[in-house]
Amino acid sequence: MAQAATAAKPTTTAGMQAGTVQVKSIAANKVNRVAKDIKAWLGEDARMIINKKGDKVFISKDGTRIFRADIIQPKPHLNPHAHFEYNIGGKWINHRIYPIDVLPF
Repeated sequence: MAQAATAAKPTTTAGMQAGTVQVKSIAANKVNRVAKDIKAWLGEDARMIINKKGDKVFISKDGTRIFRADIIQPKPHLNPHAHFEYNIGGKWINHRIYPIDVLPF
């Protein structure tokens, strides 16, 4: 007796891994896009240093643009966040950015 073919949802480990890979690919694509945008904003020949807290800080060649992510020790804030800083006419402008699901404390 022949059984009717039905479309089944993936229930195997392989099926779940395939879904996980897709989610990781989407996240990786977003991270890569942000990294490219940061590189473009900093310009050619930007350099990287590690600050006293152990976080990486990226500085433009002319020293007027900085990107840093306060991840290891975000103090005085409670949550990790990033900074885009730039110098206009000797005055530093700082834009702090938090992930969408993180409160800015």
